[in-house]
Amino acid sequence: MKDTTSRHGTSGAIRTARRRPGRGEPGWTRWAVAVPVLLVTLAACGAEPERDEVPSAGGGKKASAEVENEIDQYIESVGVWAKCMRKEGFPYTDPNSKGQAEFEGDVRKAKADPKFTAAHKTCEEHRKPLPEELERRNAPKATAEEIKKRREYSKCMQEQGAPDHPDVDSEGHYVNEEWDQNTSGARRAMRICTPILGDPTMPAGELQG
Repeated sequence: MKDTTSRHGTSGAIRTARRRPGRGEPGWTRWAVAVPVLLVTLAACGAEPERDEVPSAGGGKKASAEVENEIDQYIESVGVWAKCMRKEGFPYTDPNSKGQAEFEGDVRKAKADPKFTAAHKTCEEHRKPLPEELERRNAPKATAEEIKKRREYSKCMQEQGAPDHPDVDSEGHYVNEEWDQNTSGARRAMRICTPILGDPTMPAGELQG
């Protein structure tokens, strides 16, 4: 049985922690949007190359070269983490290009072993935080129906009391993450609009990650 690790723990049967969505928002809302990773060289003699930028979680932008370097450093840190876990007796592979390392042992047996938890605590210091762009790349692609619902939800939120709620792009991702979720209007909008995304009986608070 295989298990892959991402961010601060493992996915599948064994997991320590993962990035949480904002309060009142469904889990899919945290995927950041990226633009193509390119370096454009100016034709003018002696001109500095322009660098495309990608949005960061805080609403600012990072140059693509910086983002790629951050991803490379993260994957390298996962490799150090996997080596540490092997040293502790748990067979993890080196990470792939997505920053995921597979557990090649018996997942259920490892999960019940106190030494596994102790090994995670010992090795976790080697792992860097999962970059927003890599998290976005690794996210499952939304279906056309899901994207439609997310757009309807976003429009509903904007019309029902949260005018600063972000729009949804063509892939179903928020175009940014900066909006005030704590106003009375935002809370009212979530109560009204949450049914668009799924169970109409589900209180908005249950969508919190």
